[in-house]
Amino acid sequence: MWMVWDLLDDIRRVWSSRATWVWVGDIAQWLCAVGAAWYWWSRAVTFESFAVAMLACALCQAGAVAAVVWPGRAAGQPELVDHHRGVTVAIVCLTLIFGLCLGLPIADKVLDEPDQPMAALFMAGNALVLTTFFGLCAATALSSRSSNGSSEQLPEDSSWTDTADTVSLDD
Repeated sequence: MWMVWDLLDDIRRVWSSRATWVWVGDIAQWLCAVGAAWYWWSRAVTFESFAVAMLACALCQAGAVAAVVWPGRAAGQPELVDHHRGVTVAIVCLTLIFGLCLGLPIADKVLDEPDQPMAALFMAGNALVLTTFFGLCAATALSSRSSNGSSEQLPEDSSWTDTADTVSLDD
């Protein structure tokens, strides 16, 4: 029975980690962009549908940024900001390399009329890149603000520890 409690404790620790929520937000943002490309694959890209895709991607990126700057002991820590930056840039760069740089020429050669799928990939890539750029700028600006002391700091001799706000990227 003690193994079950240890397993539940490990699961709680992973899900309460800020680094996990950075991953969740970034992967959700990527899924929104892929969903937009899937939607536009056979439909025309309109301003309204692009705005919805941008809003969905921005909300997911806001979740990843919130994990970095949410008030607590780990708010704005440089390791967490670097983790957010690394995960976000890796997802976008891999998507651009494999999705757009390889996907657009393949779609051009394989499909009879590639205009619509190429527009779908291009606009979904734009939504992903633009919201990522604004998310990275916001995380950097807000984390430097919160690490400069504008958030509440606990006294050094405090015995209170908040395990949910610790940054543990090596686990």
